[in-house]
Formats: sequence, C-alpha cells, structure tokens
Amino acid sequence: MYAFSNLAYKNYLYLDLSLRNDWSSTLPKNNNSYLYYSASSSFVFSELINLDERLFSYGKIRLGYAQVGNDTGPYQLVASFNAQTAANGLPTFQESDILPNSDLKPEISSSFEVGTELKFFRNRLGLDLTYYNTNSRNQILPIQLSNTTGYASRIINAGLIQNRGLEAVLHLEPLSNSRGFNWDIDINWSANRSEVKELFTDPESGQEINNYVMASRYITVEARVGERMGEMYGIGYARVSDDPNDKYYDKTGQFVGQIVFSANGKPIATTERIKLGNYNPDWLAGIRNTFSYRGISLSVLFDTRQGGKLYSHTQTVGREGGII
Repeated sequence: MYAFSNLAYKNYLYLDLSLRNDWSSTLPKNNNSYLYYSASSSFVFSELINLDERLFSYGKIRLGYAQVGNDTGPYQLVASFNAQTAANGLPTFQESDILPNSDLKPEISSSFEVGTELKFFRNRLGLDLTYYNTNSRNQILPIQLSNTTGYASRIINAGLIQNRGLEAVLHLEPLSNSRGFNWDIDINWSANRSEVKELFTDPESGQEINNYVMASRYITVEARVGERMGEMYGIGYARVSDDPNDKYYDKTGQFVGQIVFSANGKPIATTERIKLGNYNPDWLAGIRNTFSYRGISLSVLFDTRQGGKLYSHTQTVGREGGII
C-alpha cells in the first residue's frame, strides 16, 4: 500500500509526505510486514523578500527524511533441497549448505538530508549544497561457518552502517546570448564516508562478530566495527617507523617508515595481516563545459577520483606466472 501527499503554500513553502507498507513472502509471518515513510520540505525564501534579481535571483532551503525497506531472496527461512544431476534417469536432490534463519527481519535504511540552492545575477551563477546521513540496519548477510557444522554459511540480520557525505554543484554562465554563442560551466564535488557502527551479537550465546569478510582473493575486503567500509587487509611489507608503538601505518591508515630488507636484499613480509588501505576515494570532482550556438552544442567533461588504494589481481596472477 502506498500513499502520497503534496502540499504547497503561496509558492514558497512545500511539503511532500509518503507512506508505504510492504508484505513479503520471503520473510517470516511475524516479520513479513514493514512500514516506511518519507517527509521532505522546501522553503523558497526568495519569494518572501523583495531583492534585486540582478544580484540575487533565487534562494531555497530544503530538508528531508526518508526510510526504505527491503526483503530477501526466496528459500532463506527453512531448509530446502537443490536439484542435482539426474542419476540413471532419476532426479536427485541435495540439501543446501546454507543454514536458514526462520526469524529474519526486513532491512531498513533511514536517511536525513539538508541542503540549499542559491542563484545570482539572473541565474548566471548558481550554487547547490547538500549534506546527507544514512543509517542502514538489519542487513541480511551470510556469515561463514565451520565445516564441522555441516553448513558453509548462516543467514543473519547484522549491522548498522552509517553513510554520510557532502555534495556541491557550482553553475556558471560566462556567456549567455539567446540568439548567439553560449557557454555554461558546471563544477561538482563530493565526498562520502561509510563507517561500520555495529555488526552482530548472537542473542542466545552473546557471541559477537566484529568483522565481516565481503571479498577474499589473496587479500580480503572487510567490514570491521569502528572502521570505514572498503578496508583491505593482507600481508604487507614490514616497515620501520619513528614511532616505536606503530610499526606499519599511522593513525590515518597510511604506511610510514622504510621497508625492512633481509640480508639477501629481499623485502621482509609482515608476520600478521595488516590494513593495506581503503579502495574508496577521498573525494570526487568533475567539470563540464557546454558550448552552444543556435541549436548546436558541444559538451566537454573532465572528472577526477582522488585518493583510495588499488589492488590489481591481474598483476598478482601475472607475477605468479612469471610474466610480470
């Protein structure tokens, strides 16, 4: 079921409301109904004050809060059998190696956003700023189990992931002529940080899970409580730092110090898996120039991704094969 309302007052105050309820057959009966909603408002304050449009053309403040729910795929609640290759014309089945969970809850993400939009000099200069904060709870994940249990993984509800960031867009019109040559410039910049706040605590045993391996191939990509999403761990080079309490990397996660070499000149590996870096960028930016003349336009875009670490699996395999 879905309901939506749009309210406006004198062309300067707006309010949008929505309400939705889903029922999912892939969730247990006691948790298969989940309600989520949103509310957003905007205030066009330039409509209330008499300003010279040649200097200040438009001003708006916006505020919003929204939730969204999500279910899971089928056959996660009870044990099921998977079809196998037929034997002598007879169908065969095998029990799934995933331990089901009959008490799953729906995933819920809650997001808050605030921003402003400003325009000057008859809309030839514009600025759009946004800050957002999203919290995702009860994510449905498989966690690895010991083979002695008879299963490879178990389905659980886990995690509180906080995602927050800033976005900025600057619009410029250096040349504007309705019958001639026009030049528009759009510059955007954004930075995002995603942090693991919680993972999982077993309600029966009290056992905690403080890290979750999202990918594993020579190195691992892990979600660890208190750290950013996208952290990579693996064996690195032993290093010597000026700080005797920190041999490998500083508080920002960057490597420090010189690599330690053995007597035969080879770099020495760390004895433990260490943080190798985060694959997420520190920030993103782009600039687009659009040139137009009497219905013909040309657009040129430059963008950049700054920061973040890169792991090349191709290079690793090539080194193993002796071709790099």
